[in-house]
Amino acid sequence: MADNMTWTSEQKQVIDLRDRSLLVSAAAGSGKTAVLVQRIIERICDESHPVDIDRLLVVTFTNAAAGEMRERVQAAIAKRVEENPDNTHLRRQEVLAGHAHITTIDSFCLSVLREHFQEIELDPGFRIADEGELKLLQADVLEALLEEEYEQASESFIHFMEAYAPGKDDERAVQLILQLYGFAVANPRPEDWLNHCIESYGAESMETLEKQPWMCTMTEQLRTILSETAALYKRMIAVCKDEGGMESYESVLLSEQQMIEYASEASKYDELRERVNLIRFGSKPRKKKTDSFSEDKAKRVWDMREQAKKQIKSLSEDYFADDDERLLQKQHLAGVQVKELVRLTHAFLLRYSAAKRKKNLVDFGDLEHLALNVLSEKTSDGEKPTLVAAQYRESFEEIMIDEYQDSNYVQELILTSISRTDPPNLFMVGDVKQSIYRFRLARPELFMEKYETYTKEESEHQKIELHQNFRSRKSVLDSVNFFFYQLMHKAVGNVEYDKDAALYPGLVYEPCDTHPTGGATELMLLDLEDVTEDSDDVVKPDNDDTQAVYSSREWEAAMIAEKIREITDPESGLYIWDKEQKTYRLTEYRDIAILLRTVSGWAEELISVLLSKGISASADTGSGYFSALEVQTILNLLEIIDNPLQDIPLAAVMHSPIGHFSSEELAIIRAEEPPSQCKHLYDAATSFAQKYSDPADAKNKEGYHELAGRLRTFFNQLETYRRKSRYLLLRELLVYVLEDSGYYEFISAMPGAATRKANLDMLLERAGAFEKTSYQGVFQFVRYINRLKKYSVDYASAQELAQNQVRVMSIHKSKGLEFPVCFVAGLGKSFNKQDVNASMLFSVDYGIATDAIDPTLRTKESTVMKQAMRSQLMIENLGEELRVLYVAMTRAREKLYLTGAKDHLFDYLEKKIHETDKTARELSYSQLTMAGSFLDWITAAACKHKSFKAIYEQLGINVPFDGVCYKDESPLSVLLVTKSSLSMQTSLWRAEEAMKRTALENWKTKTEDETAKNLIESRFLVRYDDSPLSKLQAAFTVSELKTRYEEEAFAASGSDIREPAAQLIKQESEMQDQKLLPDEELLPEFLQQKDKMSGAARGTLYHWLFEHFDFTGDLRAQLSSFMQQELISTEERKRIRIADFEYFVQTPLGKKVKQAQEEGTYHREMPFILGVPAKEMMENDKKLSEKDENEYVSVQGVIDAWIDGEDYITLIDFKTDKKPEDMTDEEFKELLKKRYQVQLSYYKRALMQMTKRPVKEACIYAVSIGQTIFC
Repeated sequence: MADNMTWTSEQKQVIDLRDRSLLVSAAAGSGKTAVLVQRIIERICDESHPVDIDRLLVVTFTNAAAGEMRERVQAAIAKRVEENPDNTHLRRQEVLAGHAHITTIDSFCLSVLREHFQEIELDPGFRIADEGELKLLQADVLEALLEEEYEQASESFIHFMEAYAPGKDDERAVQLILQLYGFAVANPRPEDWLNHCIESYGAESMETLEKQPWMCTMTEQLRTILSETAALYKRMIAVCKDEGGMESYESVLLSEQQMIEYASEASKYDELRERVNLIRFGSKPRKKKTDSFSEDKAKRVWDMREQAKKQIKSLSEDYFADDDERLLQKQHLAGVQVKELVRLTHAFLLRYSAAKRKKNLVDFGDLEHLALNVLSEKTSDGEKPTLVAAQYRESFEEIMIDEYQDSNYVQELILTSISRTDPPNLFMVGDVKQSIYRFRLARPELFMEKYETYTKEESEHQKIELHQNFRSRKSVLDSVNFFFYQLMHKAVGNVEYDKDAALYPGLVYEPCDTHPTGGATELMLLDLEDVTEDSDDVVKPDNDDTQAVYSSREWEAAMIAEKIREITDPESGLYIWDKEQKTYRLTEYRDIAILLRTVSGWAEELISVLLSKGISASADTGSGYFSALEVQTILNLLEIIDNPLQDIPLAAVMHSPIGHFSSEELAIIRAEEPPSQCKHLYDAATSFAQKYSDPADAKNKEGYHELAGRLRTFFNQLETYRRKSRYLLLRELLVYVLEDSGYYEFISAMPGAATRKANLDMLLERAGAFEKTSYQGVFQFVRYINRLKKYSVDYASAQELAQNQVRVMSIHKSKGLEFPVCFVAGLGKSFNKQDVNASMLFSVDYGIATDAIDPTLRTKESTVMKQAMRSQLMIENLGEELRVLYVAMTRAREKLYLTGAKDHLFDYLEKKIHETDKTARELSYSQLTMAGSFLDWITAAACKHKSFKAIYEQLGINVPFDGVCYKDESPLSVLLVTKSSLSMQTSLWRAEEAMKRTALENWKTKTEDETAKNLIESRFLVRYDDSPLSKLQAAFTVSELKTRYEEEAFAASGSDIREPAAQLIKQESEMQDQKLLPDEELLPEFLQQKDKMSGAARGTLYHWLFEHFDFTGDLRAQLSSFMQQELISTEERKRIRIADFEYFVQTPLGKKVKQAQEEGTYHREMPFILGVPAKEMMENDKKLSEKDENEYVSVQGVIDAWIDGEDYITLIDFKTDKKPEDMTDEEFKELLKKRYQVQLSYYKRALMQMTKRPVKEACIYAVSIGQTIFC
């Protein structure tokens, strides 16, 4: 794998092209940052036209990205200087690099204001306000504004508040004002945009209304829906023609199709309404006796027709129910409320700006708007750059914008105002498919406008595609392409995923012949309905409490955990390329990321299940600080320092280690001083302290006097804190409280002490930062914190991070990162539709939409505009979700897993299969827009892939696979998982863990603790009746069954097939135990090295070598390597005849094993637990009662090896039994065959059950004679 990148022709163009505006569409993993850095270096080193680095403006999205780019540029310059130490220009760049304009847009705007504050009469002493300070200021301004409005009590205001803020407070109205304010300031001229919002409500005629942007967009969307519905009818009619005999159905469908097609051709709203309302649906034809068509196909056709009918009916009710007069009337009623909200928001904007000016504060939005005022002025002809902008235009040779897809209109206007036009000098790089910040009002449309107008050919406005991915394996990229060719289209998300947008591999991974690597993307679907949640037969995924009911998230977590255990297994796990070591190694936890659409609610359950299965994991939630116990305790203390008459904070502090009062003591205090006598807990506690201060008063109430004394001490301490709060700075007060109360020392002794101390240290920092704001004192700090919590402004809790952990994070957090192994989980989670179901809808493009509220009649009806905006916002949201999914799937370097859970999975899949047109390359518009989750998209696309063919057969669906997607060669594997299969895997894992623990605990004596055994038996052993079943053990090893069979055979026939000596019987038993529980993994090294080796130990050693040898390589070299790694001792090496293994490789079986190893179809050491009917275990003369007939026992063992052939499986068992001297080879082979026939029968049975494939060959390889015995 090459580490030194050779530039592709497209990358070279990006680096070298000059004197134009250049738009670079850089796909995920295309080396965007490296190319951008190289362009900067080439510009400053250009021999014909060198540019000083401080004449380049490079704008990035985050401070971290700016810092990383600055370091890269400085390193590249330093390298050039090292190569050319006499180059004075380069040395000058090395000095200037420290002042290079590599910055964020906010930092650039700040520098503009610092240098040109006088242009807009800004006080140069301004500072950037803290977020919490701004929340307090907004609350103060809004409170004052609404108080004045209530005093004036205008009719429009009162009606607005009644409609949108019913109840005891004005919170909902406040939120609407703040929400609209946020949309306004995302525009270059907020006041103009607010005025524009009411234009739609001034229309006096339909002709005027139809010219509104929202109406034009809605009409186009409705025509698309109608056209697609007509196309659905074509599919139905085609089925009728194929079936034959369905002429009556075909006639009805053809008539309806013509009406729908006619409606779809309308170009204006009023025509659409008229034509849709004329559509009439016929009755379902009755099947005649002479008709020969299939009832199933007829039902499927009619189900599709009902779906189409429902769609048309929905359009008619939502968009075409009103005539012109009523539609305009409802627009006017809605407009009254919209105008009032705009008026209030405009008033808030002015007052809030004035309040910030008064305190000399600016926020990040102000930085951009104030800088825009310095650089551009609004004229009657539009925006015009100022003289200051002209100065910047001359200062910068080129303006480079990173992550351009996340720009907004304000940022666009700022940067275009300082850019040149002759020749253009804007360089923009980004990937619109990764624009996932719509919630911050980013405008990917800016990128797309240029993408659609810039040319690929040489021009002043040129675009270049970077679509080679230098991050991921071809298998990952192919599967991403397979899905997004179907999912990502201009109609939803404004992006067309075509050959220019697709990903192409630019990195070739080194081949690895010895271990599994990469492989197909795996779609893992969990059926939540195969067993009931409270079934006792199901082992819960994360602990032993079989009575607990677990959520779908926990079941999905269990499925992921099993896969993680599988790919990190030392024997059969997935190997990945280590960039640093430049070699392949086994996947570790630190290589794995689990990405979620949202971590809230998911991360906690996911981490809990992973940890319960022994998988170390941590979550980057970006929150949780305010909910940390130690932070909550101190914040509660601050609240009662400010005002002790607050029951909940006071009770919390008293119950905490600061107060040391128990729940019982708090209850006693309240019982003695009930609320009827003392309203507040503070009054009750102080009264109790005074009442029982004299021991005589408490003589009949044990402990009351002592409790009263502790209360007095506590409240004296609280009074001291309150007194000091009047003159100490907030941070000083907190330091004093933490030291005086001993709380800091207390948490130092708690679990996770480092994290807890770091959280309190962070609180001290927040207090110090607060002191620099315009607010002061404990009261304001408490308000400040409460505002942060209310508006979900949280901070990440300090964390102690382990190096080897699975990382759980949101998809947004993962942007820009990459992981060797990536799980995109929670695909079944429903999309968040909260914003489209709100009472008022907001859009940057279309303004405000709401219901028609009649205050006189007190009625509320939806408007066509609100329906149109809801539909448009939903499509925009879905476009964002598609881009989020794209970001998630392109984070994987080597292996990608997609996981989701669904109730009634098979019914769900069958529905998806029937509603998907498998001949089309892309999903239909309705499938894209009606999706409720990622899983809806993924399964609809996946069901066109050839990997789904087995599922079609399982569901009994006979559909020809002839679509373009079926011919797609992208590697995709679909795995359907049930809860019962997860439970089986969990049981096996628990059994293995229990055996390991037992071995470790009994490593020295291998004996039972008789005392513990007797105690357990006395308490828990139940004596059953004297039935045969009661004498049958619940679990057997395969070795026990073999021995039992030998004993039975000897008793019945007198033919002794047992091994010649008891020691040999013991040997085989111990070898089986070793397979299940390899001591070399568990015991200390000094216990494994013995001076003398028994026959059993030698057998174990040989089995270990058969397990670990790579038979495609040099066996002697491998043996030396085992010794160097101290896996084999010198004494053990003396007992190994390497010729035994070299001879094996030359046998037909050995050659077959070698070939299977090369092909990756050779498997070793597979443990199993098999359920076997108890009646099979009964002795011939014993019969089970009727009630015991269905009982099972478990059989466990480990299969030595097996080959997964094309048509069947070959089972292999290695035996080291010594051949008796008086036996021929053939006699010995027959003996082994009889001796191990029971053992092999159970191995075959387990293997067939686990693989669902036939085992047609089972053989023993006898090491002592070097021959294969087929059984």
